[in-house]
Parts: sequence; C-alpha cells; structure tokens
Amino acid sequence: MDTIDVIDPISNQRLYSVNQADQSKIDVAFKKATEGYQKLKQTSVKQRVKEVEKVIQYLLKNQDRLLDRIVEETGRSCGDAMLSDMVQLVEDCHWLVKNAEKILSDQKIATPLTLFGKKSRIYHEARG
Repeated sequence: MDTIDVIDPISNQRLYSVNQADQSKIDVAFKKATEGYQKLKQTSVKQRVKEVEKVIQYLLKNQDRLLDRIVEETGRSCGDAMLSDMVQLVEDCHWLVKNAEKILSDQKIATPLTLFGKKSRIYHEARG
C-alpha cells in the first residue's frame, strides 16, 4: 500500500506516514458519510449545539497536544498557532453555540403577490 509522508517544513525530516486510501476505502468513507448525513438531518438544532459544545471541550482538553501537532506540521510558532488556529476555532464554536438556534431556525418570510394565499418559509437542513 502506498503511503504519504508528512514532512516537518523546518527540518525537512519525515514526521510520520499515512496510508493512502484505495478506491474501496474511499467508497466505504463516502457510504458512511451519506449514512451520517441521513442521521444528522434528523437531529434538532439543540442536539447539534450539544455536539458543538463537546467539540469545544475536546479542543480545550487536548489543546497542548493539538498545538504541538500544528507547530510540528506547519513550522509556525506556538503563539501563532494558538492565536490563529486554536483561539479562533474555539471562538467560532462558541459563536455557533450562542447563535445556532437563531440562524438555523425555520423562518417565515414575505410571500410574493403571485403566490397570494400561500405561506412562505425558509427551512434549514443539515448539509453534513
């Protein structure tokens, strides 16, 4: 099986290798993603918010390990990785937790005159 080397951009040393997926593994991954999408479509905004909160906790709990990996793989400084990756990602997740219900709730909108007597709504569906 072919592998892909991950190289440290500073030292040019190989950090590790990952196996390159063959077509059958890609097909399985797409099948699982499709099944996951069908399940995600059925979850409420509140359930999704709870999952994002779990992501926040994971990021905070594993922050040091994740930062070490970012620094190792990109050659950036720890401070840069912390500010531009970790802090930004956690802030984005907090924003989503705070605003998800408002921005993802179904909305009534004005109906054009040509559809007089009908009701118009915007429904948000999970996309994956």
